[in-house]
Amino acid sequence: MTKETRIQMEWIEIGFEPLGYDYENGFIPFDELPDDFNCDLLEFQQHKENFNLNQTTTLCRPKDLQGIEDNNGWIKIESGNNIPDQGTIVIGYSIEWIDEDFNPSGQRQCHYVGIWPVLDWVSAKWLDYQDTWLNDERTEPTHWRPIIIINSPLY
Repeated sequence: MTKETRIQMEWIEIGFEPLGYDYENGFIPFDELPDDFNCDLLEFQQHKENFNLNQTTTLCRPKDLQGIEDNNGWIKIESGNNIPDQGTIVIGYSIEWIDEDFNPSGQRQCHYVGIWPVLDWVSAKWLDYQDTWLNDERTEPTHWRPIIIINSPLY
């Protein structure tokens, strides 16, 4: 799915289909909405026009688009330029990894060991019937994000 498709889907889901998006990340001018539109579903932002800093426009978008600016911190794997360094442990995501009982978020700790364009990831999948973890060689993440290292305890 593309960013543009997601934006369009969210607008349609709340009952409005904008003719276009004059602003980034799904925002449209508030005055384009019908007068009886349910504003509880929207988030708002003030935008100052570049050519006239005294003029502001109220923009709005569906609340479910919060985080679309950076895809909630996820990096889509599309080329060799946006994969982690080899061996760096990251959080990976794949819709194929979603399991209602054992992995409802579709996220796994994993690391990249390949050389682009060959994708080779190491990630473990829980096999309940064997009560064990197994390296999943069938599926690979579609997105990844760095693991944020926090300071160790002081005492």
